[in-house]
Amino acid sequence: MNCPQCKTYTKNPKFCSRSCATTFNNRLSPKRKKRSWSCEKCGTETTSRRKLCDSCRPFLSLLTKQQALTSDTQKYRRIRDHARRVAQTAGLLDCCFVCAYSTHVETCHIQSIKSFSDTTKISVINALSNLVGLCPNHHWEFDHSLLKLPIR
Repeated sequence: MNCPQCKTYTKNPKFCSRSCATTFNNRLSPKRKKRSWSCEKCGTETTSRRKLCDSCRPFLSLLTKQQALTSDTQKYRRIRDHARRVAQTAGLLDCCFVCAYSTHVETCHIQSIKSFSDTTKISVINALSNLVGLCPNHHWEFDHSLLKLPIR
């Protein structure tokens, strides 16, 4: 008897090995079907599980602080992630603003996120005039009011 998958001679009634049986049966009737999702707003088909497609999803910079807040323990995470992207593209994270240390530079808000009202847009909170790149030591000093930065 010949194996239906690899066409080699076998004494078994159907397949020569388990891998040939699996390959043959999975091609014949696959277990998983490819899913497709659709955008809740416009109905276009997407490949990801997000509710909105890229064209319907609002840019984070257009949202207000209240709309960007998340319910997890780090509620300002989305705002900080956006600030990091803005600072990176502007070149603020190349070196520390105070000491020019360039191995590890963090994004720092000059005016804290908490001090803005809930109706403030993220683009205002993460404006380049409110962001500065600091090394971890100077960031800690700034957060604890031990370092004063010159106003730009």
